[in-house]
Parts: sequence; C-alpha cells; structure tokens
Amino acid sequence: MGFATIILTLKNPVGSEESAARISETLDSHSCVLLRGHGIFAKGGNLEDAFRSVCVAESVCRIVYLIALLSGGEKNNHNDNAL
Repeated sequence: MGFATIILTLKNPVGSEESAARISETLDSHSCVLLRGHGIFAKGGNLEDAFRSVCVAESVCRIVYLIALLSGGEKNNHNDNAL
C-alpha cells in the first residue's frame, strides 16, 4: 500500500455513525483520510508511522493549495478525491 489521502465530505462529520464507518472503511485501503470540516485521521504500524503520514498529507495539501494560488485557480470543492 502506497501513501494516499482521501478527502471525505459528509453531512454530519463530527461524531456521527456515518463518519465512523466511512473513516474506518477508507483507512482499510489508505494511509490517511481528511474529513472536511473536522480534521485528519491516519494509521500506521506504530504512532511514528501514523504521525509521518499526517505530516506528508499536510505537506501535500499545502503544495496543492500553493499551486492553486499561483495558477490563479479558484477554491476547489472536491468530494472524495485523492491527494
């Protein structure tokens, strides 16, 4: 499994059964999931691996954001897109 982050947009992202199920389901096949309006969840063989995944995801998000700014792109409202 390579590094991948999925962005989820849910109707009730905080504390809902839907968010728990979708996060768990997504982490079965991805190292991170970013829950729009809430935060990031990650898994790893240990805490250091999970933390590294969060750091990579944050860096990738920052790069994507800066590229969008530099290219004059508008804010993207992706739904369930991989980074």
